[in-house]
Amino acid sequence: MQARLMKAPAKPKIQAPKSPAEWTKLMQAVLARAFETHSKLLPGLREALVNGQTEPFLRKLGIIHPNDLKRIFPQ
Repeated sequence: MQARLMKAPAKPKIQAPKSPAEWTKLMQAVLARAFETHSKLLPGLREALVNGQTEPFLRKLGIIHPNDLKRIFPQ
């Protein structure tokens, strides 16, 4: 008798924002969370938003999805 190999369940794919508008929306959520937690990153986040560098700055921090906010800014 042959043994069946079960496939691991597929993990849900977390997709990074694709358009500049989606990155800006994510940045606004990050700014709100940083303000709530009184983060030291707040000035840098604001500067990146003003300079139009939201995507590179968020990627450098490892933030590509709203789920990452709890990891970066714990309460």
